[in-house]
Amino acid sequence: MKTIQFLSILILATATACTSETAEQDHSQDNEHDHDHGPGEVQGLSLADTSVYKLQLTAPSYRLAGDTLLLRGMVEAPPQSRISLALPYGGQVTSLKYYEGAFVKKGALLAEVRHNDYINLQEDFLRLSAEKEQSESAWNRQQDLKGKGSTSERAYEEARNAYKSVDARLQGVVARMKLAGISPDAVMRLGIQDEVRVYAPVSGYITAINANIGRYISANEAICEMVDNSHLHIELAVFPDQVSKLEVGQSVYFRTDGREDRMHGTVYLISQDVKAESRAVNVHVHPDEGITGLLPGMFVTATVYLSKDSIYGLPPAAVTERDGKMIGLAAEGERFELVSFSENDVAGSGVVVLPENEKRRFVTGNLQRAVSAYLRRC
Repeated sequence: MKTIQFLSILILATATACTSETAEQDHSQDNEHDHDHGPGEVQGLSLADTSVYKLQLTAPSYRLAGDTLLLRGMVEAPPQSRISLALPYGGQVTSLKYYEGAFVKKGALLAEVRHNDYINLQEDFLRLSAEKEQSESAWNRQQDLKGKGSTSERAYEEARNAYKSVDARLQGVVARMKLAGISPDAVMRLGIQDEVRVYAPVSGYITAINANIGRYISANEAICEMVDNSHLHIELAVFPDQVSKLEVGQSVYFRTDGREDRMHGTVYLISQDVKAESRAVNVHVHPDEGITGLLPGMFVTATVYLSKDSIYGLPPAAVTERDGKMIGLAAEGERFELVSFSENDVAGSGVVVLPENEKRRFVTGNLQRAVSAYLRRC
């Protein structure tokens, strides 16, 4: 009898343990299922997902509308921002300090070059500097003697002319030294240097290196080329029959390859001639200050707003099409809410027209990804 009671207790304990283990497994699976939606999230998309999906939010504001003109062009650097670094006498390249594409600050050492002509310049400088001191002393003595009446006018004139001749030759050598990038003060302090150093005249990027160590470069041949990206502009091409629609000061929104965000600029200059090769007129656009990421040679698609009319709404990036419907995502409290738009809600310029009491922020960056996540979670 005791044996039967013991077996009954053992079976009951085993069954209880199995039930408890099964319940813990089910609870764990439920937690994993809930974790797919995020902590405390059941469906849809929350503001906590903004950083996860790298979303950009935009509030409604008054935006340009009316007629527009779609143009294409390129990011350009003005001629004064493109620099070719060369030396007047050429020479053998002994060192190169940077690679193509590197950013360098103004005054950075770029290359070193060796040539006998640079040594000869320094020799002439030191020799003429010594001759100038001697001729200046001789002239000063003649001035003293002349004041005392102890010298002739001819001797005085010869001393003065000798001094001025040496001084003129010295000034010419100093000018040639500076043209070659040689500091007269440094030569006076340190003596003759067997290499000439090439320094960056501005801060910018190295766009080309036309030499290598050991190569002999000719006089005025560019060792390397630089571009200063701090003053980039946009050059758009417009057909002659459309030029009359453009005015200086008109707003321009443009995109470059690989970027979804639209950047703003202003029509700054309209060319007054038709380019023979393209049969188009160039339109010079200045981007707003603070815009980064532009590089010379980038292709640009731009929309020029021909009028200054404005409407209250959102940029075109706030709308995407899904299953034939135009939709967007608005921030509502701590979550996002799906919003439908009709064709009448989108102006000809692409601006999404909203009532002026609409203050919610809408997703404008990575919208398609956000809508896919929102629908998937629902």
